[in-house]
Amino acid sequence: MDFSIPDEYAELQRNITGFIDRELRPLDDELDPEQDDVPVELRDRVRKRSAELGFYAADFPEDLGGSGLPQLGMVLLREAAARSGRRLAGFTTYGPEGPTGLLLNATDEQKKKYLVPLISADKSMCFALTEPEAGSDAQSIRTTATRDGDSWVLNGTKHFITNGKHADFALVFAANDRAKKAQGGITAFLVEKGTPGFSVGRAQRGMVEGEGQFELVFEDCRVSEEQILGGAGNVGMGFYSAMQFLAMGRLSIAAMCNGIADYALSLGIQYAKDRTAFDRPIGKNQYVQGHIVDSAVELKASKLMTYERVEVRPRRRRDPGVIDGQAVRIRDGQPGRRPHDPGPRRHGLDARAAARAHLPAGEDLHPRRGDLGDPKVHHRQDPGPLESGSLATPASRADPAAPAPSGPR
Repeated sequence: MDFSIPDEYAELQRNITGFIDRELRPLDDELDPEQDDVPVELRDRVRKRSAELGFYAADFPEDLGGSGLPQLGMVLLREAAARSGRRLAGFTTYGPEGPTGLLLNATDEQKKKYLVPLISADKSMCFALTEPEAGSDAQSIRTTATRDGDSWVLNGTKHFITNGKHADFALVFAANDRAKKAQGGITAFLVEKGTPGFSVGRAQRGMVEGEGQFELVFEDCRVSEEQILGGAGNVGMGFYSAMQFLAMGRLSIAAMCNGIADYALSLGIQYAKDRTAFDRPIGKNQYVQGHIVDSAVELKASKLMTYERVEVRPRRRRDPGVIDGQAVRIRDGQPGRRPHDPGPRRHGLDARAAARAHLPAGEDLHPRRGDLGDPKVHHRQDPGPLESGSLATPASRADPAAPAPSGPR
């Protein structure tokens, strides 16, 4: 079995890394290192520029504005972005605010109105499932959807909704029949910002600042049947859609965690080479080497599990998305933090400063993935840096004359 990354994907990784280094690094360096919040305007400029270059939603169909990139290519793009160690790099590929594969099941009218502007990063959305009394037990949501003639009336509260305040619309899950729960009792609605009865409640803070999570409140919020995801025939099908969204998200999180772990590991290795104690680099000590090797093994196992998840799923008759996606998220979320666990022990009192440093990631630290078929990746012609599209001014760019990288097309 060949574990090398196909040339087309390796080029995509180099391109997105070049884009991040040239256009995002100057902006990233200007952000306050003590504040996790990134201005929404800056986030959306990054999203828009990445979409122009073909990175942001490259795995969506070409007729909708994407590039038709296979899932493995998208995983490797996310991984490369996270490996850069740049805070703004997380917005170069879509997250909860961006397009979702669930909207591929929408009606043609819904795709044109909601999905296409998400792919181009002209709009953003939020996924409204979690409630105060229904977190992991998602089928027990209490937000109700009551039919009233040709309309539906929504009542209830969602919380911890990422991008809730800034979204142009929300994908809202409500119980049309609470007794049926997951078996035909939950429906997904597309509810636009400004709809009467739909308001944003209090901001909520988790363990990490800057996540932008909010309450959403629905008080006699009336929506039409045309706003049911997939049309009126999909009443009661919302729970399955929600589980699909979560399975897709877990794969994205896994790729991001692998990239972050790769970056953290590269910092540890570099520090072990540079820091001397007792007249020699601390990396010469077996204890330090053991920590580094353990982290590298964990990272390699996590990457291989992620890549296997991408390759095997399309070949299975039964969709393993929920189970396999959860396993990948749990497995890969651990190496995402494990290189940090022994990190302070290697870095000593310099750990905080080292965490803020932007050292180049080691190119040979990540495992190579095998030949998984012809990805048929083409390249998009860069529209050129526009005044409204280019993120950094020419004076702040590392190399103003260098052409901007492009994503797949």
